[in-house]
Amino acid sequence: MAAILETERLLMREMDQGDSGALRQILQDPEVMYACEGPFSDTECQSWMDKQLESWIWPMGSCPQRDWRHDRHVRADNARSHGKASH
Repeated sequence: MAAILETERLLMREMDQGDSGALRQILQDPEVMYACEGPFSDTECQSWMDKQLESWIWPMGSCPQRDWRHDRHVRADNARSHGKASH
C-alpha cells in the first residue's frame, strides 16, 4: 500500500483489512471506548471497518459510531471543504 505521508518516525497509509486485529484491540478496549458507548463486539468492529473502507474519505479523528449517519455527515462536510462532490 502506498504511503500518504512518511517521515523518519511516521508512516501514514490507508487502512486495509490487514489492520483488523489492531483495530479490534482499540475498539474493544473499555478505557479507549468509554466515550463511545463502550467497547465494540467483533461484529461491530468488522462492520465499522468495512464501512470505513467503503468510504472514499476516512473520517480522521471521528469517534467510531454505531450510528453510521454521523460518518456520512463527516464525509459530506470533508468533501465540501475539499471541493469534491459527496455521494
